[in-house]
Amino acid sequence: MRLGILGPIEIWDGDDSVVLTPQLRRLVGLLVAADGATVSTDRIAEHVADGRSDGSVIRTAISRLRKSLGNRIETTTTGYRLVLGPGELDADQFVEICGIARSAAPADRRKMLTEGLALWRGRAFDDLADEPWALPSASKLQELRAVATEDLGDVLIELGRAPEAVVLLEDYVAEQPLRERPVALLMRALAASGRVTESLRCFQRFRTTLREQVGIEPTSSLRELEAELLGGLDPERQVEAPTPLRLPVGTVTFMFTDIEGSTERWQHDELAMSTALASHDLTIRSVVSDHGGWVFKHTGDGVCAVFTSAAAAVSAAIDAQKLLTLPDEIEVYPGHFSGSVCGAGLKNSMFQPIIDIRMLNGNGSVLRLTALLAGGSVRR
Repeated sequence: MRLGILGPIEIWDGDDSVVLTPQLRRLVGLLVAADGATVSTDRIAEHVADGRSDGSVIRTAISRLRKSLGNRIETTTTGYRLVLGPGELDADQFVEICGIARSAAPADRRKMLTEGLALWRGRAFDDLADEPWALPSASKLQELRAVATEDLGDVLIELGRAPEAVVLLEDYVAEQPLRERPVALLMRALAASGRVTESLRCFQRFRTTLREQVGIEPTSSLRELEAELLGGLDPERQVEAPTPLRLPVGTVTFMFTDIEGSTERWQHDELAMSTALASHDLTIRSVVSDHGGWVFKHTGDGVCAVFTSAAAAVSAAIDAQKLLTLPDEIEVYPGHFSGSVCGAGLKNSMFQPIIDIRMLNGNGSVLRLTALLAGGSVRR
């Protein structure tokens, strides 16, 4: 005999499902929700017998249920209680499997979580889940199911099975629109599957939902994940390419880029700017590398690169303008300056986390180049 509450309340005798009337399903649910405690006859009368205190109605229902459950239904001085053996209730099986899975190796954890989640046939307690006597147990089980689903998505990503995680999590995120962890997992799974743009859209949908329904913003950890997927969106984001071991010496040429009017564009359409910035960064890195330079710093929405040849720096900027494929309304300006590094000479000074790269011109004055530039131009 097996009893199921992870969906419509059912009793199975072997492979056969026992036919239960609505009254008997409610009685089973009431006894299971008590978790082995006695359910008084008054409580049974209230929730199963339409409030009728006539004991014959309750005794008849108990008698009919005992045909399937036998002596698992015990009579006490004040009512009845249900005593089930190990593995006889699907919810107990699920909780046990999830508990073991937490400390299992990744491959075993995936297998066990998949097995546990397969026990679910719908909402716990089904149409009775919102009854006062069922709600606490149903809510607890639903939360355990949510955590198990998220844990399975997490371990699938860990095992390199990101496309499977996407399939698992997409519908789940739609069902749980305010849970942040599955959104983060889905973003990671989409990115690992090569679908970074969709990952960013997932973040934006979640942010919009939070703003409209709760009036709050995503946590810093989720915003950091968005930044990480784009190579970082804050002014101090790190360059993905490694810093060159041998830095340029002597006179060098810097190339700076920036996206014109970026602050207003971030406020107007964050997703469009996120996608544009990702495309900008990839293009700039590629042309800089092709012309023998090094990207060493990201400043807000811009890039800083260094070349040993002024001609190579200008050629890289021209090629970048030709290759950048951004929306028509988004313009990027690159600019250049040649000179000697200020301050600590060549001992990594140009690679320190500063936003203003300052160079000495021929007269020894300090210039800030980016203030002189205009969208679509190449200045030096």
